[in-house]
Amino acid sequence: MRKLLLIILISSSGICLIAQPNLDFLYTVWLDGSQSDSIRTVAFRDYVKEGFLNSDPDSVLILADELIEFGKNRNYPIAQASAFRLKGEASSEKRDYLQALQYHKEELKIYEHLSDQDGIAKSLTRIGYLYGLQDDYPKALDHYTRSVEIMEKLGD
Repeated sequence: MRKLLLIILISSSGICLIAQPNLDFLYTVWLDGSQSDSIRTVAFRDYVKEGFLNSDPDSVLILADELIEFGKNRNYPIAQASAFRLKGEASSEKRDYLQALQYHKEELKIYEHLSDQDGIAKSLTRIGYLYGLQDDYPKALDHYTRSVEIMEKLGD
């Protein structure tokens, strides 16, 4: 029995060791000022999501503020939209659906301002999902329908 427990512990620790270098790499890309804003944004978003979303959603809420500031300072609203998405996902993880809804609505506003149809459609889907979790099925259906219409126009 002890051997089996030891094998399980060693096997599971190997999984953690594999994930850490990827997080380190993503964080290094985020810190690299020679990279484009889009690459840095994606790297930081993935770093926060993979490293903290399921284990520490409160940290996601704090780290996302750094991405919002980055977007403001660099005049790169996509970074801000990504941060609001992270905040919405973290709030959902905490079962705070009303707050999650507010964050995803902020994300949607940014994509609407940019006329980013793909971003709008995905935001509408996330908002529809949250309305569904709150048993507001008419609003959920409305948002899903709007999302599908956009995705069909985009050929997706």
